[in-house]
Amino acid sequence: LRLEAQEAAVPLQMERLKAEEEMYGYSAQAQELATTVGQLQQRAKDLAKESQAAQRAGNATGAQKLQISAQQLMKQAMVLESQAHGNQRRAEEKQAGLGIYSLRAQAAAARAALRANPGGDHH
Repeated sequence: LRLEAQEAAVPLQMERLKAEEEMYGYSAQAQELATTVGQLQQRAKDLAKESQAAQRAGNATGAQKLQISAQQLMKQAMVLESQAHGNQRRAEEKQAGLGIYSLRAQAAAARAALRANPGGDHH
């Protein structure tokens, strides 16, 4: 009887594990993207400083190229930051839904126990 109840809960426990794996995957991707965003932003700031130095040195063309590169890096950082936020949001949504798997597994186990012993007899 107990075994039947446990077996009934297994598919739902497996679904929960899959959801947890997805949650951790989204979270890890978000963290990786956030790290990349920080690196891109720092490189863009460095290029902007180099651009200012080139401008002061009278190299307007070089300064403009550096400024354009800095702007492109910032745009790329913004896109990746948006992706990071999306992944983090998905991870949070997965986390919020984890509790339902336990409840569903308990309900499945209870149904299986009831089917195996409809009268509630204790053997």
